[in-house]
Amino acid sequence: MNLEAPVEHLEQLMNLLCKKLNVSLDKAGFMTMAEVIQDVDVRYVRDKLHGRMTRAKVDRIEKIKLSDAKLNTISEFLGFKNFIHFQNSLSLDVNLLRLVGSYYSFVRKNDIKKEVLRSPVKIERRTNEVILKLKGKDRNFEGKLQLLEGCIFCLMKSDDKVFHHVYKLGNAQNPIVLQGVFSGISSANSPIGGRCLLIKQDIDFDQLVNKKLDVNSLLTSLSLEKQNIGKYFEAYENNNLSIRVPSGFDLDDLA
Repeated sequence: MNLEAPVEHLEQLMNLLCKKLNVSLDKAGFMTMAEVIQDVDVRYVRDKLHGRMTRAKVDRIEKIKLSDAKLNTISEFLGFKNFIHFQNSLSLDVNLLRLVGSYYSFVRKNDIKKEVLRSPVKIERRTNEVILKLKGKDRNFEGKLQLLEGCIFCLMKSDDKVFHHVYKLGNAQNPIVLQGVFSGISSANSPIGGRCLLIKQDIDFDQLVNKKLDVNSLLTSLSLEKQNIGKYFEAYENNNLSIRVPSGFDLDDLA
């Protein structure tokens, strides 16, 4: 069965395939594609797919008819359910895609000690989603990003913990610092919340390291960035929120 596929979508499909296989749209690249994708031969990717797509662009034809079975096979190889699923992924919010990169997450530790916890974060596109991965000291978290009313929402989960983060994005095109709030469960299994930061980094995620930062050391640092982070997290009451320890789970707990 054939379907009318937009040339623009086919071009993006081929570009994604080249990126995955680290090849170009040439003889060697087409041969590699045919070798690794079952039921797709060189003639199809070279002539029917790339060849017809190229001619259509020259003739300014927006859509061409191709076998849906072959397009589904290529899409499945790239991690999608089918070609329609791939097409749906192209509608990802460009504002989320702009966030892809490496970051440090900062939160103030939930006790009277003036310590800030720094954790590596990676925001990446995964098929039709944008995912945030946070590497903690003892566990890793992961969650899908969503954008609503100028704010980014992320429910991050590990095997035994859950945290929810919300960051203000607004109309920023290339944010370096994102301010937000978090809520979750403490190591003592109590509800906690507070302010958090994401600061973009120029180095790869694998090179980022977890670290506890002393607020006083941040405040006296020669680095303006560190000083600003120290000032932001200096006051406990501005950064941390927790409940009273309940005893009877009645109104007496509030007195």
